[in-house]
Amino acid sequence: MYNFVIDGSDIMKRLIGILVTLFLLYMLIQLGFKYLGHGHTVNYTIKNKNYTIKIKEEATFRQKTDADHYDFTITINNQEFPLQTYQNLKKEDHVIKEIKYVKTKNYECIYPILKNGLQITDIMCKKENTIYHYHNLKETTKEIDEFAHTLKKEGYQEKNWEENITDSQKEESGSLVVYKDNIVKNHYLGVDHYSGIYLINNYLKERVLYNIQIFQNDTYEKVIDGSGGQYYLVADYNSKHDFQTFYIVDLVYNDQKTIKYHSPISFNSYIQGTIDKNVYLFDRDSKKQYKINPNKKTIVEIGNEQTGIQYYKEGKWEEKKAVEAITSDLTFHEYQVETDKEYEQTHKVGNQYYYYKKVGNNYEVYRSNLKNKEIKTYLFKTTKIDEIKYIHDYVYFKEGMNIKYYHDTTGIKTVLSNREFEFNKTLHYYLYYSKK
Repeated sequence: MYNFVIDGSDIMKRLIGILVTLFLLYMLIQLGFKYLGHGHTVNYTIKNKNYTIKIKEEATFRQKTDADHYDFTITINNQEFPLQTYQNLKKEDHVIKEIKYVKTKNYECIYPILKNGLQITDIMCKKENTIYHYHNLKETTKEIDEFAHTLKKEGYQEKNWEENITDSQKEESGSLVVYKDNIVKNHYLGVDHYSGIYLINNYLKERVLYNIQIFQNDTYEKVIDGSGGQYYLVADYNSKHDFQTFYIVDLVYNDQKTIKYHSPISFNSYIQGTIDKNVYLFDRDSKKQYKINPNKKTIVEIGNEQTGIQYYKEGKWEEKKAVEAITSDLTFHEYQVETDKEYEQTHKVGNQYYYYKKVGNNYEVYRSNLKNKEIKTYLFKTTKIDEIKYIHDYVYFKEGMNIKYYHDTTGIKTVLSNREFEFNKTLHYYLYYSKK
């Protein structure tokens, strides 16, 4: 007969080891969902002695068509305040710690306070179905001014939404003046001039402005130029009647290269638009359409008088007759452009709509979320809408001789001024985002 003695301490050690292993496995799975997943949706409530706030937080990560971002729906007194941010919240959830709130005769205002102290918006004030930021209402309502003053202890600073152009932050070259403090990290700008292009970024902090010479002589009107991804592209204006070469300049790395086509292209051509980093050009003389890929350095004929040409509209390609691109410029945008009776234009960018309403000689700009088009946020006013560009939740626009941008955390800021913009309508600016 054998006697088995079970050591209780050994069993306990094994159980503890199994529990620790299971816990670590659980934590690894949770971290995997958090950092490798595609987002989260959480609903939570913030209670105050005077009111209760419901928050729906939707995070979107690792999508091919959009950068990481958060969408919040903040509800108080049956009033909804939609809010979106592309700022880095480190994939956390329940990120809003507190909501400050005030109600006046005409407005209900909130100010969200995040756990990490990051400021993602100005004070949001709602009147009927329109939200206004405090920097557009300042000194119009005493109660809101007092509310803003009380938020200083929470880190709120009104000066963040004030224009800050000073001589000390200027960098100049020729007719161009750049305001260094207003350049956004990872935003790369290009501004063409008569013999090349200026590149503007703050990658190297000691210098933000670079002049790239492309041509030997000045060319006053450069119609055949554009950008695809991080590349600026321009026809060889050193040639006289037609050309076979495009010059390309890397907006990020400042490199300059060429693409050569096997047949001549007429200078009676124009850039139609850029889709998926490919630049589309139509030659009126030959009635041919070309797709240019600056990254791969390829030029391909994709349409002509016999086969028809491609036209991009509201997110889809459709066929057009080549003659339609001869009689007028048949251009298109990467974002969807819509028109209706109330707005001059509506742009669908990602899951946001931007509305441009003509009021006198100006355009009032509004924004709404795709999920709730009824509630619009007033952003800013501008005089032109023909050179609007978007990077995430930044809106860049040309106004007079200035290039400016709008963002919820800054209001309007001027990036650069160029005197030549007022005299030459063929000079443009280009924009690219890089994580470099």
